Amino acid sequence: FQRERHWVERSSAPVAPSADAASVPDGRVWQSAWRLLPPCLPRDDTIEGTRERWLVVTDESLGATPLVVALERAGLPVQRHCVGDVAGIESTLRGIAAAGAVARVVYIAGTLDAQAAGSSSTRSPAAAYLATTTGLLKQLLGQLTALASKADGERAHQLAVVTTGLVEIADGDAVNPDAATVLGALRVTPQESAEATLRVIDIDPADTEAGLRLYRELVTPKVPEGIVALRGRHRWGECLQALDLPPAQPLARGSLVVLIGGLGRIGRVIARWLVEARGARIVMVSRRAGDPPSMDEELASLIAQGEVFERHSVDATNASALATLFDEVAARHGPIDLVLHLASIPSRTPLQTTAEEDIVSPLGAKVDGTYALATALSGHQPRAVVLWSSLASLLGGPGTLSYTAANAFLDAFATAHGDPWRSVSWDVWEDWRRGPAGLAMQGLNVAAAMELLERVLAVPDLRHTLVSTRDLVQRQREVVERLRACGSEFSADGDGPAGRAARPQIATAFVAPRNEIEEAVAEIWADVLGLEQVGVEDPFFDLGGDSLLATMLLSKLTSRFALDVPVERFFEAPTVASAARVIAQELERTTAGEDLDALLSELEGLSDEEAARLLEEDPS
Repeated sequence: FQRERHWVERSSAPVAPSADAASVPDGRVWQSAWRLLPPCLPRDDTIEGTRERWLVVTDESLGATPLVVALERAGLPVQRHCVGDVAGIESTLRGIAAAGAVARVVYIAGTLDAQAAGSSSTRSPAAAYLATTTGLLKQLLGQLTALASKADGERAHQLAVVTTGLVEIADGDAVNPDAATVLGALRVTPQESAEATLRVIDIDPADTEAGLRLYRELVTPKVPEGIVALRGRHRWGECLQALDLPPAQPLARGSLVVLIGGLGRIGRVIARWLVEARGARIVMVSRRAGDPPSMDEELASLIAQGEVFERHSVDATNASALATLFDEVAARHGPIDLVLHLASIPSRTPLQTTAEEDIVSPLGAKVDGTYALATALSGHQPRAVVLWSSLASLLGGPGTLSYTAANAFLDAFATAHGDPWRSVSWDVWEDWRRGPAGLAMQGLNVAAAMELLERVLAVPDLRHTLVSTRDLVQRQREVVERLRACGSEFSADGDGPAGRAARPQIATAFVAPRNEIEEAVAEIWADVLGLEQVGVEDPFFDLGGDSLLATMLLSKLTSRFALDVPVERFFEAPTVASAARVIAQELERTTAGEDLDALLSELEGLSDEEAARLLEEDPS
């Protein structure tokens, strides 16, 4: 009533972006979410006309499952076998092939106790679960491959894996981190095998109607992408949700930060930023006892800048050793504020060609290390314990089974335990790996990534987040479309996607291949990237490559040239020309070794008289 003007006038000056908005220019944060799916639809075909034959595989602890009863009541032909009945499973699948029928295989993952009992007693429950699942998948996929030519249509056979405790839909759902390792096999297997569709269905073990609900889910004609969770009468589908985070709460100066696995490249990058940008006191811990904490110019520079900078060699999977270290650090410097669990063992583990022990052994650094860390921290109260995960837990990637499984465990562990535990599934960092030729992989800037981490930590009980430099929903969709277009990326004879795009306009001038190896490598690059042509000096990431495509590229290159070159050698070579040089060097080394083996074999077959005569004829 005072008749005073209270409008806010529009300013003519441009509004400067906030410091917070500018701090994260190249990444977005996402979280896993679940959307309600429509009810299952009945099938149109009649029971009499179906060509399907059902095989249900369970462990011995489950007995006659409600699913088998539901299938039998519906009049569907079904046989049940226990996981260890290798001969019986093979015989049933051969019978399906002989009948010209379509296989519908269901593996109901049983209790961890039952699986651990049938496995090595020294294995962790997570390793036992993964070993059982991958062993069965390897057998089933090998036999389904033989059936593929006898069925009409691509990917006609179906393999469904039924789990419990894999995901959290609502508060109160029990999440089992050990069971989550199976996601490594379930994310990666469809990217390595094109002979059968693979479904993942998570059920509530307390649901008395689970058998009937599972039956309806398995026979529905419209199969959704990703994991399906059955909770009561509702179906939930996996999805992603972008997060708008609050402004960062910078780490207080002088905070005591412990980096487990901190002596690697990524640990040093993080340590330098923490010292320079936040004035943190750093304790770096190697993941293995006996790792020499050698001094170099980089570490010397960090020590000179930090108030406290310690380096220790401790077995990161030994809870007692870690607890002693934490107690000693806290006694010298006060309470621990932040712990970053960075330990990892890079490995390439394609399902069909990797031995069981080689699949489960890389789990140690992340899985056993996390359990050891949880025990060791029982007497401490850090603000946060961050488990360093990867987008592989969502996107997978051919040859990354063990790595994907280990990261899925980290995500599930944080989900199950809550604060102070956090898991962040990172995209590639641009400082993640450098080769002799300079930067080999593009990705998150370290400063932007660490400021993003501070924003994540500012949200209470935000247990698992995913960080991507591009729209993550689109990336996930691209993975599915790429698999549909290319089929199995582990096939050396694949023709790649139809309708390749033109080479994009990039700063690098086009240079055509100059020899046979460059021609072969360039063709594989073009196949993976879906391009008409690729120049030998074109940087892989400038052409639209990403970390998933990089693993696919590695798979095709190693298959084409029959080489087992370490992953890091290819990440040091971001162009066709550099990759061709690496391959040429490996081929030369391999050929030289084969010539020597052939010569030794020939000499072993000679008698003493023949060898002496040859030496007299050619003393050189």
